[in-house]
Amino acid sequence: MSKLVLSERPFDHEPFYVIISNFNTKEFDSYDVMPYFMREYETLKKSKRLQGIYGMPETDAEWQKFVKDKSRYMFWARCEYEIVLGHWPPRDVGVKIDIHDQVLMNLPIIAEILKRNVTSK
Repeated sequence: MSKLVLSERPFDHEPFYVIISNFNTKEFDSYDVMPYFMREYETLKKSKRLQGIYGMPETDAEWQKFVKDKSRYMFWARCEYEIVLGHWPPRDVGVKIDIHDQVLMNLPIIAEILKRNVTSK
């Protein structure tokens, strides 16, 4: 059985971890999604053209839409980000969960953490 270990390095941001499968070690690893969302926000913040198209998130609903849209683009249905959840004892039924599914399950929390990370600088 693999042991899930969270990174022990110090962060300059508040992390949010999801579970991914490491194909090289054949174990589950934690993966911090926050750096990706922070980079996407900084890209939007620096581009007047993108701001004109998408606008800057201000309300809670807009922050959640931003996270959902960026998550869908980066993590949705990509096999390297999928894990299969099954029952114990084993049955024929399993469910594929990707990072996007994990983000959607925690959307309000991730949006709030992202807002704190990018506005506290």
